[in-house]
Amino acid sequence: SRFVNLKELHLGFNELGVIKTASFGNLAKLEKLDLSGNAILSIENNAFNDLVSLKYLNLNQNLLTELEPFSFKNLNNL
Repeated sequence: SRFVNLKELHLGFNELGVIKTASFGNLAKLEKLDLSGNAILSIENNAFNDLVSLKYLNLNQNLLTELEPFSFKNLNNL
C-alpha cells in the first residue's frame, strides 16, 4: 500500500455509518485518526486491529449505538 507511512488520517464529516472489521489495514504507523462528525452507528470487532501505533482516536459527534466486544482490540497506546 502506498499509505504505509501515513501518520494522520482525517475522515470527519464524511457520512460514514459503520466501521467494519479491518477497515484500516496496512496503517500500522497511523498515530491520529479523526472520525468525528459522521453518522457512525456501530464499530465491528477488530475494526482498528492493525492500528498498533494509534495514540488519538476522535469519535465525537457520531450516533454510536453498538460496540462489539473487541471493537478496540490492540489499541494499547490510546
